[in-house]
Amino acid sequence: MRRRRGVLLPVETEVLRCAAALEGDGVHEVHGYVLARHLRLLPGEARRLTANGTLYKALRRLEAAHLVSSRWEEDRRPAWRPPRRLYRVTPAGVRALAGHGDGPPRGGP
Repeated sequence: MRRRRGVLLPVETEVLRCAAALEGDGVHEVHGYVLARHLRLLPGEARRLTANGTLYKALRRLEAAHLVSSRWEEDRRPAWRPPRRLYRVTPAGVRALAGHGDGPPRGGP
């Protein structure tokens, strides 16, 4: 089955909603572990998003669609820890959520 252009998959919608909710709570950039932790708290299908790299595949598709942007962490971090990829919802991502009829959840997960 081919995917229609501009249509978000349920997994992508949940990832985008979660990242937008965290941004609404003042977390402007988030790495995958934090997203996975918050997605596990959501009811229903969102719990499955952290298995088998599903989250990171969804993040790559969202970035390819310009709905999230990312950068490698360069700020203060312990020398022993490798840099993390930090994600941020773009204005296009906010519009996509609004067009989906689904804004970020109030108060976050």
